Amino acid sequence: MGDCWHGRCWVPCAGLKARVRHLPAEVGSAQEPEPLTGSLVRKRPPRTVVPGLVVSGLLVVVSAFVATGATLHADGVVFGWFTQLDRAVLVHAVARTVVMGGQFWLVGTGLVIVAAWRGWGERSWRPVLVSGGAVVGLDLALWALKVAIGRSSPHGGVNDVLAGGTSYPSGHAATATLSLFLLAAVLCPPGPSASRRTVRMVWLCAGAASALVSGSTMVLGYHWVSDVVGGWLVALWFLLPALRVLRPTGASLRSPDAVSPDRAPPSVVTGR
Repeated sequence: MGDCWHGRCWVPCAGLKARVRHLPAEVGSAQEPEPLTGSLVRKRPPRTVVPGLVVSGLLVVVSAFVATGATLHADGVVFGWFTQLDRAVLVHAVARTVVMGGQFWLVGTGLVIVAAWRGWGERSWRPVLVSGGAVVGLDLALWALKVAIGRSSPHGGVNDVLAGGTSYPSGHAATATLSLFLLAAVLCPPGPSASRRTVRMVWLCAGAASALVSGSTMVLGYHWVSDVVGGWLVALWFLLPALRVLRPTGASLRSPDAVSPDRAPPSVVTGR
């Protein structure tokens, strides 16, 4: 019985041939899977399509209610609940500090700086362009709605619509919601290096900060409750597609230590 060179070691040729002869036919011949036909392949819509349609519908409904004056009575009642909290000096001081989180020059500038820092690390303009485009689009949408609806501000002493006001939707609530959640997505993107607990905590902090800013605007008497709800919806309308674009691809989510199946070393048949 002669010996032949097979791979890494000397293997008895006759014994190897005997083992190969006894292998099942399925192992010896690799069959390629049949391609799926067009009827079996169904393209799923992006995950942001359905939530985006829901947010769009809610924004249209709320804006229509505000424009027709259907929310005037409810705004007046809820406004009294929040302004009662402003009687305490400590609450007023905290609200004046927290409401700064809705200022575009503060939170928007911080978002652009952090996005530029992440883009520099990734050697990509995508974080800066997406964040900047979302903020600019938000400002344009807020301006258009404010001019179209003309909601009066609570500080003016008039509770009316189409009165030349700029209260609806709330710029503080919209800016804080969009900027803080985009800041969370830029600072802590999902990936192998970020744990789920860390990502969850960062997003919870962003949501809590946005809610505090929105509530502070009502405590200080800056906006009605419908203004805040409208600001949230406008912010979500730009936030959802921005998060979709900022989401890392499958290749970047893969761990660097993982070995691709195509590059895996072939198995070596050895005798016992």
